[in-house]
Amino acid sequence: MSNALLLRLFTSEFFNSWIAVSYLFRYSDNVGIQHYLCNELKGFPISEIEFFLPQLIHLLITRPSESVALECFLIEMCEKSTHIALMSLWYLQAYLADLSTHPASPSFNLCKRLLNRSQAIVFSEDSDDDDDDEEADPSRYSAEKVREHALPALVGMGAMLLGIGQPLMTRPAGRIAIAQGRRNRTGKDQLKMPLPSSTHSSYISTSQPDLPLPHHSKKKFNPFTSSPSLEDLHRGKAFSVGRYIKNAHHKLNRKMMMNEERKSTSSSTSLSVFDPALTALGQSSVPTNTAPLSPALSQCSADMDMEQRKQKRKSRQSLLRSNYFRSEMQFVLALVDIATRLVMVPKEARMSALHAELTLLNHNLPAEICLPLWCPATAEKPHHHRVVRISPSDAVVLNSAERAPYLLMIEVLDDEMNFENDDYNSALYRAARRKHANRKSVMSTSSSTTTTSSVSMATENGDDKRSITSTTAPVKVTVLNTNDSSSRRNSRSADDYAERMRTAAVMLAQLQPPNTAAPYKQNTEQIRQRIIKEMIALEEQRMQKMKTEGVSSGVGGGGGEGAGGDMLEDEQRIAWVVNKEDPSAAVLSEDWETKKARLRQASPYGHLPNWRLMSVIVKQGADLRQEQFAIQLIREMQRIWEDTGVDVWVKYFRVLVTSDSSGLIETLKNTISIHSIKKDAYTRGWNEQGAVFTLYDYFEKLWGPPDSDDFIKAQDAFMRSLAGYSVACYVLQIKDRHNGNLLIDEAGHLIHIDFGFMLSNSPGSVGFEMAPFKLPQEYIDILGGVHGEKFAEYKALMKAAFLAVRKHSENILLLTEMMSKDSKLPCFQNGDLTVPQLRDRFQLQLTEPQAEEFVDKLIMSSCCNVFTRLYDTFQYYSQVSAQWGLTNDLCIDMISFPF
Repeated sequence: MSNALLLRLFTSEFFNSWIAVSYLFRYSDNVGIQHYLCNELKGFPISEIEFFLPQLIHLLITRPSESVALECFLIEMCEKSTHIALMSLWYLQAYLADLSTHPASPSFNLCKRLLNRSQAIVFSEDSDDDDDDEEADPSRYSAEKVREHALPALVGMGAMLLGIGQPLMTRPAGRIAIAQGRRNRTGKDQLKMPLPSSTHSSYISTSQPDLPLPHHSKKKFNPFTSSPSLEDLHRGKAFSVGRYIKNAHHKLNRKMMMNEERKSTSSSTSLSVFDPALTALGQSSVPTNTAPLSPALSQCSADMDMEQRKQKRKSRQSLLRSNYFRSEMQFVLALVDIATRLVMVPKEARMSALHAELTLLNHNLPAEICLPLWCPATAEKPHHHRVVRISPSDAVVLNSAERAPYLLMIEVLDDEMNFENDDYNSALYRAARRKHANRKSVMSTSSSTTTTSSVSMATENGDDKRSITSTTAPVKVTVLNTNDSSSRRNSRSADDYAERMRTAAVMLAQLQPPNTAAPYKQNTEQIRQRIIKEMIALEEQRMQKMKTEGVSSGVGGGGGEGAGGDMLEDEQRIAWVVNKEDPSAAVLSEDWETKKARLRQASPYGHLPNWRLMSVIVKQGADLRQEQFAIQLIREMQRIWEDTGVDVWVKYFRVLVTSDSSGLIETLKNTISIHSIKKDAYTRGWNEQGAVFTLYDYFEKLWGPPDSDDFIKAQDAFMRSLAGYSVACYVLQIKDRHNGNLLIDEAGHLIHIDFGFMLSNSPGSVGFEMAPFKLPQEYIDILGGVHGEKFAEYKALMKAAFLAVRKHSENILLLTEMMSKDSKLPCFQNGDLTVPQLRDRFQLQLTEPQAEEFVDKLIMSSCCNVFTRLYDTFQYYSQVSAQWGLTNDLCIDMISFPF
């Protein structure tokens, strides 16, 4: 397509983010088109960029080119959105781990450079402790020197000449010339970096390959990409903003002293906004006999003061944003590390160990932490939620043969954090500094001045005082007062809790080695259980104290910002959680609204109107990028059906990738797996003697007879979800559809989870799943049989859904093709054949009537497919083999083939 036609398309009313991303992919080697489209993408909402983020990062890493447009665009998005910055950092760490075996490849060097730049944005205050020159300044990435490139130089000169006749064209053409001029001519980084030893490693280097290596440059410990220390967790300091500000102040003072020694000069304007001397200077009085300044000098002084306040606000915002990123990374790593440690704990002790681990973590909350994807904050509305509490006793370890994923209940306060708001930043900063000052002066003689429970602050504009807790102020910051004697007593009491908890945790850690001699193993386990019970009892006491005496009574004076809520008073209410065989079925049996009301009543934050409960599953040892990719494709199908008015139903849930082996998955509320339904039914004896309990029996048991209103509603919900997932499973070739991966919600909808096998890979070497999608007899029974009215409606709805997705197949193909090149995802094991095979499944060569006939054939092929029954039987005996230690070959021999 000619450039003129492309320009007409890009300036037409049909141009959208899909077209922009599509042509970015098609013209990945065209510098001009890349820069134009990346500039256009900046005008679309952040949510749309976030949707395409996996594809954009994969395109950049796997297709290095002469253009730097996409790289600059992603860096700019990271600067604009905290969520995109975090997710990009996690994605890039995963890609760097993938590429670590090819450190000389252009993709590795590009990924490393982009990761370094992302770290400079995210960890601006601590990217390098000791660098005191311009190389340590993160702003160097935006002020990188222009190199000797002939082509960009010619473009720049041409832009200058063009400006004579078309002045408006100078700026965009000049931007392209400067951006391309900053690119290294070799396209490779000359600075060699150590390979990653794990996804938790830090990669700190300069982004300018031809710059000399600093004399002290080496790989160093980075607190941002390391999990919190046990000492910090025990004392409640893991996410302390006060300690972070204190450390930043010390680093800045050290850097200023080094600059003073180097330059042998001093200037009053070089004082930091974090230095207490600056506040004292601003409050010092001027002698009354000083001659008045001239109007010109007064105006100059006022301008300097205004500029100083502006720099002050900017520095404070940068500092608090950096603390947010630090706390965010360490919080996620702490959750993942818990899952790692649980693997080493015997299965029967994992629940108790999980509760003890979360009890320690909970002592460090609330903190300046949110969860991307679940947090609604955007660049336009930067109001983040704030994690304030985790309910340890409501967490549960889920079933897994080799790992220990666990389900977590997290309490948040919506619209609590806003780093773009000067009042919020000032309040948070002053409160943290005041807490530190109070701790330093706790032993000194205090004056008789009394303070109120709300902390006042001076605005940047003058002496106007506002209360942080004022209902009229637009800022909501939870501030814990530590000035009065009762607060000091509470702090000492909370410190006692923390110290006792730390002692118990140390003793527990000493019992961790599994190679305990047999005679002492029983005694060791008894001691372990006693320690865990003591830790839980301590947390219950602290939560009860917070409930009755206020949140500040649970905050340690040693810097902990602990919070939380009342633990469950009656442990018997959650005894159902400890189900050794299937705890996930037990924990999900409680209605979500009932659980939310119970936790809200128990929480010291439950009375707040912006309180919200979230539930996530923490996974470690599994790459969730394919899971996220499958959900992205299903979400796009959902959008297509909504836009075209096709009334089918699929469930979108969030998947947050945090490394190449960990992540968070949104919990599907009020759902239970079909496997658990049937297992529970047999346990309760719901089936008749010798009869098989089916899903149809469950529908009757839960929603009444087939002619009842409740059953009809549930039947309709099941039919619409079955139609949607039938299309999705066929198009995406989603496999491993056993009953453990199929859920039923409270309305009767069918929900598919676990997308480890799709597009081109299948589970194991047994190709049982030969049906286009799963449609067993029990599903057909719910729809009233193959001759029933509901089954006919299902067929018509599935045809409409398939035709709608087929009409917009380019979207699905684009997302897939962009992810296919050099992908490490298992679903692309067929390589270049994966996308053509996907395109063939859309049957684009058929007319609409022919496509409808094709859907009829798919349904007929799937109805009661013998391979579906065989695979379900195989999965059943596979689970038996896991318990009995049998091999898969023995399981196959045990299966009774129904031929």
